[in-house]
Amino acid sequence: MYFRSFIAASVAVAAAVAALPLSISHADAVTTGNVTRLAQQGFTADFGSKHAVGYFMKKEGACSVRVVLSQKEGEDFVVGTGATVDVSVAAGDSLRLGSGEGAGLALSCSQSADSLSITPLTSGA
Repeated sequence: MYFRSFIAASVAVAAAVAALPLSISHADAVTTGNVTRLAQQGFTADFGSKHAVGYFMKKEGACSVRVVLSQKEGEDFVVGTGATVDVSVAAGDSLRLGSGEGAGLALSCSQSADSLSITPLTSGA
């Protein structure tokens, strides 16, 4: 009986995970220039001494952006659980997220809120 309940619970958890709305199919690094993403497409970027991983969803006519920031060591190794930053960028508008170390990201939502452009900012930008 326990085994049957365990399998049923495992199947339920697997189905719930598979049904999550976020299916990041792309998580290209934003290193130079501008990268444009559609809803649910991920991006990664350096953010001062942190590493940023994010995506956006079209919500109420705006780009609802979630970025997770975590400490980095070396080029690729990221440690810790990180901090989550949620921002809403109005359609046709943009905003800047600064790292406090001079670097950051410029986020621009398209007029239709169907795409988000991400541009890395360097010191003095």
